[in-house]
Amino acid sequence: MVPSKVTESAIEFEDADWYYGIRVLQRSDSNNDGVEDLEVCFTDRAKQGSYSTQQPMLVTKYSASSLAVALAYRIDGCDRIGGED
Repeated sequence: MVPSKVTESAIEFEDADWYYGIRVLQRSDSNNDGVEDLEVCFTDRAKQGSYSTQQPMLVTKYSASSLAVALAYRIDGCDRIGGED
C-alpha cells in the first residue's frame, strides 16, 4: 500500500473505493506508567457502500525496552475525525 497523504500526525491510504487512515491524537504518558504513549484513531471506510468504522487505540509499551502494543482504549477525539481532511 502506498500512502496518499503523510503528515506529522497522520498517514492516509485512499483510492476510488476505500479510505484507511491512522491519526495520532495525542502523545503523552496517558496511563501514567512512565513510558510515552500515543492515542491513535484508526479509520477504515468504503467510499461505495455503508462500511465505516473508527477505533481509538492506545499504542504503548510495557517497558521502555519492549515492543509497542495497541490496546483498546477509551479516548475522546476519534469520533470527530471524518477521514476527509
